[in-house]
Amino acid sequence: MAELAAVFDAKASAWQDYNTSAAGRLRHEIVRHHLLNNLGNAPLDVLDVGCGTGEMAADLAAYGHSLTLLDFSPGMLNLAKQRCADHAVRLVCTDATQAVEQLGPKTFDAVLCHSLLEFAPDPVQLVDVLVQMVRPGGLLSLLIGNRYHASLRSTFIQHDFARALGELDGGPIGEDLFGLPRRTFDPDDTANLLHERGLRIAQEAGVRVFADLLPLLDGTPDDLMALELAVSTRLPYRRMARFVLFIAVKEESK
Repeated sequence: MAELAAVFDAKASAWQDYNTSAAGRLRHEIVRHHLLNNLGNAPLDVLDVGCGTGEMAADLAAYGHSLTLLDFSPGMLNLAKQRCADHAVRLVCTDATQAVEQLGPKTFDAVLCHSLLEFAPDPVQLVDVLVQMVRPGGLLSLLIGNRYHASLRSTFIQHDFARALGELDGGPIGEDLFGLPRRTFDPDDTANLLHERGLRIAQEAGVRVFADLLPLLDGTPDDLMALELAVSTRLPYRRMARFVLFIAVKEESK
């Protein structure tokens, strides 16, 4: 894990730059829109697992929520600390699978885990940890790479039809910003995984349905944002998106 953390340390500034790009801002705004709609107005204790450079944490802290930021990359956490300098946030540098031992079970009203599951050595184990951290009645927000989108991207953007064929069966997709292979997930399998652990899906949304099939964007046009938000909750579009967001409620008895 130390070697993997070093990879993320080396790319922390690049990840921060991505989050200010057109694609990064679009991803952030759509996730934030649905997350805020589900969190409600009361201040909550929120854990951001794999917080990266802290953009979502800073936004939620500005709405009055109490944020704990967890990441195994000191480089990421350092940039997150700078990003959240105007807010009282807690920083925890540890492997996500150690969260229960570090912070205790059933500790948070909401747990976020956005674009981390695809790098986890054991995604199911990580989901189990995340569920343990949520208080009964609380929320788990999970953003995953969508298996159904990978072949579309390889076909329309890269014109790599052999690769698109191989991605139909869900193998790891090519190296990304971090130079690592990323898993993609079947949304139905992910929904079933959450149901089996006593969570009810409150929101499923597709994130970047059309934007990732367009030429490189220069800025984020308002009408594209409006379109992406409009289709993010509609079938079949949400199942075609680059990412799928699940916001699930933990049953009171769990």
